Amino acid sequence: MYKKISINLIFILAIFTGCATNTTFNQDKKRLSSKDLELAQIYYKNEEYKKLLELYEEYAIKGDFFAEYGLGFLYYSGKGVEKDINKAIEWYEKSANKGYSGAEYMLGKIYYFEKKDDKKGVYWLEKASIQGHSQAQANLRYIERKAIEWHRESQNHKDVDSQYNLGIMYLNDEIKDYSQAIKLFEMSANKGNSKSQLKLAEIYYFGKGVDKECSIALKWLEKSANQGNYYAQSNLASLYKKGDCVKQDLKKAIEWYEKAANQGYIEAQYRLGLIYKGIEKNIKKAIEWYEKAALQGHSDAQFRLGSIYFSEKELNDNDKAFYWFQKAALQGHSDAQVNLGTMYKNGEGVAKDIQKAIQWYEKSANQGNPYAYYNLGAMYLNGKEVIKDYKKAVELLKKSLNQKDKLQQEYIDRLCKELPNVCVDTKLKF
Repeated sequence: MYKKISINLIFILAIFTGCATNTTFNQDKKRLSSKDLELAQIYYKNEEYKKLLELYEEYAIKGDFFAEYGLGFLYYSGKGVEKDINKAIEWYEKSANKGYSGAEYMLGKIYYFEKKDDKKGVYWLEKASIQGHSQAQANLRYIERKAIEWHRESQNHKDVDSQYNLGIMYLNDEIKDYSQAIKLFEMSANKGNSKSQLKLAEIYYFGKGVDKECSIALKWLEKSANQGNYYAQSNLASLYKKGDCVKQDLKKAIEWYEKAANQGYIEAQYRLGLIYKGIEKNIKKAIEWYEKAALQGHSDAQFRLGSIYFSEKELNDNDKAFYWFQKAALQGHSDAQVNLGTMYKNGEGVAKDIQKAIQWYEKSANQGNPYAYYNLGAMYLNGKEVIKDYKKAVELLKKSLNQKDKLQQEYIDRLCKELPNVCVDTKLKF
């Protein structure tokens, strides 16, 4: 009987094969000199482990990842030193944290097989596998096969969760069998499993392995949503909002979004904010839902909140605007970075700081934001906050124009009026 595999991590069963010596002297990445490596090989073949230990120690203390791996191997195998799994882990981790796949593989083996820590074991094994470590990859394939066998056994016992998990495995790129997946999802869905119902809705909506069938997709989506699955509820709301597969109905869209949002689903909360701000024109409710999503770290919601407090006359609050723009900007939201830069530039909601303004504009520009290019270019063109640099200004302003479809026409018109040769030089027609 195999161990049960958790729903969120299918790679839990593992029997690690192979030994560390297969990865000790056979890697391309070597920081020890070739002469030292040859010497290490001789020491190993002649079983002169004390000398090998001294050689590895000399380089390991200097931070050489291969020597660190070698020490891990010696402590793990008890060669030239008393066997010590904890010291082996210590040295393997030093090497693995530098990205060495051999050390990652051995950590996976030790954590799962020796320490009985499934999560850490699989974590390191997968890291090694991503780097192309053949033994790690072979073990992961073996693990997956065993997982499927276990789930098949559970399926025979009519375990709906196992049927769902096995269905998910059949969607894996290496296996990919939609007919088997659909069969399993239907068995589970017909017994009320909301995740299987949602998965069937997805398959029929996108036409994965079958013809696209809106009616079937809608049937399963409604079943899942009616059981309280908030992903299904949010997806159903989206269909009603767009009029996709169903007659457009904003009221029903709001109802389903609210069901999902009231369960704490962050995306539904954000979508409600968008609806109340844009379509329903209810700024109070928009703020209410944006805040719920923003407090959970949704960067778009944080940006939208900042925009409301910055631009809505009756709600203008630069302190709050700065707070939310900063929250979003720190998560890499490029538009929030532009606005944060502008607030630093103008001293709105924060003390004026031109260097910080430039820093935030540059962060946004590095993501290709045309408004960041424009604002930086304008600063260098005007020469008020920074030393005038016409060449740099033209370079930045051209970059903003090259994304003209993303830039508001008012900015383009203003730029072409103030600096017509930029528009001519870019050979763009407006």
